[in-house]
Amino acid sequence: MGRIRKIKDAEHLILQFKQIIGEPNIKYFNNNNPLHLEVGCGKGDFIIQKALSNKDINFIAIEKEPTIVYKLLRKVNNLLEIPNNLKVLCIDANDLLTWFNQETIDQIYINFPDPWPKKRHEKFRLTNDRFLSIYHKLLMQKSLIYLKTDQLSLYEYSIESITNSKLFKIIDNSANLYNEDKLLVNNVQTEYEKKFVSLRHPIFYLSFERN
Repeated sequence: MGRIRKIKDAEHLILQFKQIIGEPNIKYFNNNNPLHLEVGCGKGDFIIQKALSNKDINFIAIEKEPTIVYKLLRKVNNLLEIPNNLKVLCIDANDLLTWFNQETIDQIYINFPDPWPKKRHEKFRLTNDRFLSIYHKLLMQKSLIYLKTDQLSLYEYSIESITNSKLFKIIDNSANLYNEDKLLVNNVQTEYEKKFVSLRHPIFYLSFERN
């Protein structure tokens, strides 16, 4: 992601937006539509497009950095059409179980996360055993997680981690997403993805299902 020029008081500024989730609740939307999470939403291009294109699904964008959350919320509120099925949660992914009941999430998206390539940083990788256990508790049965990354090392690590965990089974697996027409049918690009595709970098892709 690179260095972020932090906005002073961003953690307070975000509270002015109606899309921000300020405290844990049993229900974040006034309907019973399926709930999808994006863990690490970045600038929000992906989650905004998903919300606009799927109005019968509720979306929550998870991001731990208040400055990024503030920029995302401003982007949402500058849209000509502001989606009412999108909310934003400024938390660390380690705290997901505090904010959601078990077996309430229908899908999770993990798009271009920090690969944390050094071995001593493995505990931060969003596909390690601990995070897989968290996702397994949150997801409903037969629900899916979708991972996209430009990092071969994270892709290979994730395959090994998922296979060894026994909590999930891999459904689709591609070392170059843009060579797989069937996987691109409903693909929504992130800001990173647009950049990498323009540079002809391969996009590694996994979808895996809760056992």
